[in-house]
Amino acid sequence: MKKFDTPEQVLTTYALAYDAGDVDTLAECFAVDGVFSYSIEGGVEGGPFTGRVAIRESNSAAIDAQRGTGIRRHIITNVLVDTTDTHAHAVSYLVLTLAKDGRLTVVTTGVYDDELVLSDGEWHITRRHLHLDLPF
Repeated sequence: MKKFDTPEQVLTTYALAYDAGDVDTLAECFAVDGVFSYSIEGGVEGGPFTGRVAIRESNSAAIDAQRGTGIRRHIITNVLVDTTDTHAHAVSYLVLTLAKDGRLTVVTTGVYDDELVLSDGEWHITRRHLHLDLPF
């Protein structure tokens, strides 16, 4: 079995890798020249971060800033994927939770908008934009 057999597998792997702090696997979810950007309701913009190295570094900084603040889980839901033989467009919801001091809190919600490509038998994200409803 290949690492990224389906677009859904890439999306889920990204979330699990982020939560585990595994920035190498997280970066591998993207094509070599993949692009990641984000926006937060109210006008905050980030990126674009182009290429696996830049994507790894930007996500690593965010993960490091959150260390010790509790257990965060990126829950991907309502995944809608439109796929051709070699390309896919996916839209999904993010629910970011935080477990801390015996309490579970929803930190923010958002929408992922992804373009993916099938290359050499594996799917990778070529473009990802995350729009968050609130800052985290």
